[in-house]
Amino acid sequence: MKKLIFNTAKSAFRKAFRKHKSEVKRAKKLKTPVVPYSLVKADIKRKIKGTKFTSAAEIKATPGLRRRIITRIERSKRTRTPGGRPIIFGKAYASDKRGKGLQINPLSKKDRQKIQDEISQSVRKFLKRRKDEPMGYKRGGMKKMLVGGLLTTGIKGAAKKLFKSGSRKTQQIVKESGVSRSVAKSDVKSGIRDQLKADYNVVNKKFQADKNNKFIRMKRRIIISDLNKLK
Repeated sequence: MKKLIFNTAKSAFRKAFRKHKSEVKRAKKLKTPVVPYSLVKADIKRKIKGTKFTSAAEIKATPGLRRRIITRIERSKRTRTPGGRPIIFGKAYASDKRGKGLQINPLSKKDRQKIQDEISQSVRKFLKRRKDEPMGYKRGGMKKMLVGGLLTTGIKGAAKKLFKSGSRKTQQIVKESGVSRSVAKSDVKSGIRDQLKADYNVVNKKFQADKNNKFIRMKRRIIISDLNKLK
């Protein structure tokens, strides 16, 4: 409570001193009258003495006090005459100043509509691109099988390992074995699945040894997801 009173008085004196300094500076140029600082200080002291400070503990201890304060503020808002400077209710600080140079010119209805149309077009373009990509929002994950591999990162990595070990790609199987493309794709798919199972066994051993490792757990979950996509 003492801190609240001290801060309030300090802010009031600081604000009054700044105002007095500006008055003195203005008086030198324009010869305007200056209120003596002793009178300014006496006025602040009188106002602080006449102010009743209420702490949060007192509000909690007195039933209905918080409601009475809120009602008094609302009543003063309703009885306020329109126009003039706005009355601010609540906490404020001596350093608070009105914003300068931050005014935004109001938009016309046409300009606002134009901006909204541009935003809508940009969003549609973004969603269309995401839909066409492998990890699209609606289709998610693998969309279709390409020649020699699939479109998810884990499955593509497994396919690279498989082809690096000497396994044939889809085109090679069709050309050398004379089978249809669907049969060749299913053969490649089976080989990738076996490679993923081998990777899963390695990761699963690490997971069993350290179940709290988030990276290993995430990697294991991704491999399981890729295996489910290849069923």
